[in-house]
Amino acid sequence: MIIPSEKLPSSGQYKDRQYIELKPMTYTQMKEYDKYPCKTTIEKYLRDIDCLISKIPSWEGLLLFDLDSIIFSIKCISVSESTKLKIPLNCKRCGEFMTEFDLNELDFVTFDESKLEIHSVKLANEVFMVNPLVTVGQFKDMLIEIGKYNIDIDRSELFALAMLSTDTNRSKVYNILNKATTSDIAMILYLSTVLTCSTKPLTFKCPNCNEEVVVGVQDLITDLFRYVRINADMVKLYNSIK
Repeated sequence: MIIPSEKLPSSGQYKDRQYIELKPMTYTQMKEYDKYPCKTTIEKYLRDIDCLISKIPSWEGLLLFDLDSIIFSIKCISVSESTKLKIPLNCKRCGEFMTEFDLNELDFVTFDESKLEIHSVKLANEVFMVNPLVTVGQFKDMLIEIGKYNIDIDRSELFALAMLSTDTNRSKVYNILNKATTSDIAMILYLSTVLTCSTKPLTFKCPNCNEEVVVGVQDLITDLFRYVRINADMVKLYNSIK
């Protein structure tokens, strides 16, 4: 699967990358993904980077702003041979139902250059420069360091901290976790809404009661092998049996 840089959520912010090429996961890679120990958001992102993103050439230079869209795209092309994906969802009234959507219709929040107007913030008596164009390589370094504290941090807050965690003040960022005042925490929460690249949730309707079911892309395709079975072309499989 080839994705031109201008079609990514970062809207063509790459200067030396015209496109990225994504390949479906192999059986072995799926097994490794399933066995990767992860309970916290930090561990889940490290799993996605190690098992999925690291297979892309020069992956360290990919932008954090594009990370969620790339992760989801790799999962999609790994469990379905077409861009159309069948997914099981749960209705609070009726229980599980099956629906379908096209990967080409997936909608992500695109990069907003106005976010670059926030140049610096003051946290824990330190001034931090803000970098909305942080790379996945820098993000992974931060995840490994913060993971040492054995705490779980929400995705949006991780993205906010990553955008403060530049090469010049990386060590200072970790002090925020231990020294943050109430106003510092409020600022981090504010940055998490202003600077992060939130993916747009998907909305479906239950075919039985017409109730809306809203789900984030991070909550889809949690069991790779189940999705492979759901999306398998059984007619094609049966015809291949001799």
